[in-house]
Amino acid sequence: MRGKISFPAIFYAQEKETKKMLKILTSLLFPNNCPECKIIIREDEVFCANCLKKNKPIVSDFLPINQNYNMPVFALGAYKNPLKNLILKKSFNQSWASIKLAQIILQRLTTLKRLKIDYIVPIPLHWTRYASRGFNQSEIMAKVLSKELSIPVLNALKRTKRTKFQSSLPVELRVENLRDAFSFVKPTKYNLPILLKNKNILLVDDLCTTGATLQTAAKVLVKFNPKSISSVVACRVI
Repeated sequence: MRGKISFPAIFYAQEKETKKMLKILTSLLFPNNCPECKIIIREDEVFCANCLKKNKPIVSDFLPINQNYNMPVFALGAYKNPLKNLILKKSFNQSWASIKLAQIILQRLTTLKRLKIDYIVPIPLHWTRYASRGFNQSEIMAKVLSKELSIPVLNALKRTKRTKFQSSLPVELRVENLRDAFSFVKPTKYNLPILLKNKNILLVDDLCTTGATLQTAAKVLVKFNPKSISSVVACRVI
């Protein structure tokens, strides 16, 4: 009958209004705070304007993989606060910081949205470190990027040995520390030779120090003849 509103339509409108009210109530009870200075900021912001000014853009770096591949490394900034503080929160089991890092990458690294990417591959943790921490910060970042960019995450790599923390070693020992640290997942999970051939891959990690981790991981992936390999990190030591 014309003019009548169906019950499902009324229910949908009420549900939408309820969600809106809950969102407002949640923002009042649990406001979004700047992780650096703790002042209240908008829901879509990661840092306040003053703290964000401390993050100075840096020029992209390039890491040689082999004679056919040269991998660009895109980074938000140098390994300094306020980004540094978010990076360090992974050691205190605070996975929300990894979400924030991915969100600000999406906001500030506009170059990323212009790249041709077929798969996003996170740098894996060794299972013992994953068990201790409870999450892989790189995988969390990759999933946030995947959702926003509509690009699938491919967990193509696995960590085959528990390495020492790169930051605890002198530069000359970091490559050796990562020797044979990565391999590809079993063929029963993914048919990587078919999936990755002539594809554009984006490696994701939270921090790049010397670049040895990204290089070692990329050297495993180039065996499958991708078209290109790029990488993105929140911070780079310069």
